[in-house]
Amino acid sequence: MQYPPGDDSPDKGFTQSPMGIPIGTEIQRVKMEIEQRRLQLGLVNASISSVNEHYEQNHVHRGGPFGDFVRAVQQSSKNSELRQQQPIKERLQREKIVLGQQLSRLKILKAQGITHVDQMPPVQADVTPTKQSGNARLRTLWFIFLGWWVGFYWIPIAVVLYLVPQWQSVGQRMLRHTKKVFFLL
Repeated sequence: MQYPPGDDSPDKGFTQSPMGIPIGTEIQRVKMEIEQRRLQLGLVNASISSVNEHYEQNHVHRGGPFGDFVRAVQQSSKNSELRQQQPIKERLQREKIVLGQQLSRLKILKAQGITHVDQMPPVQADVTPTKQSGNARLRTLWFIFLGWWVGFYWIPIAVVLYLVPQWQSVGQRMLRHTKKVFFLL
């Protein structure tokens, strides 16, 4: 125990309480946050289901170009709405996982007899870095000056190799990397 400066006796009425938050309180807080994320995920999933059900209804459209156009617009609208919901859903799922891991650590600490903990940092799921595909100017210049011409020869060679049974795997790999040849992606 530590006592205030100049007072080294325990009989002066000073007792030190453990620093930090009681571990039981922190466990309850984390459980409450997990429940909030679960409810938010439920709302997002319900929204996604609602969008899917709305667009799965049988809309009466006559055939022909106008009917095809209406179906294409509806499909585009549906995809747009779903794309807006997907990142939210993924973020909530990551946060729920991180909170579950945090809860597990707190339970282990409690089992070890620790009664107080420092406040846990707010949960923010790690953001997975997206793959950077390079400088847009460089890719544009590559496509204009080299990519177009290299690709012009790349595709027929890949197709010919793909048609020859012994070289099929090489041709398949070349076809798979066609985008890289054209655009440096």
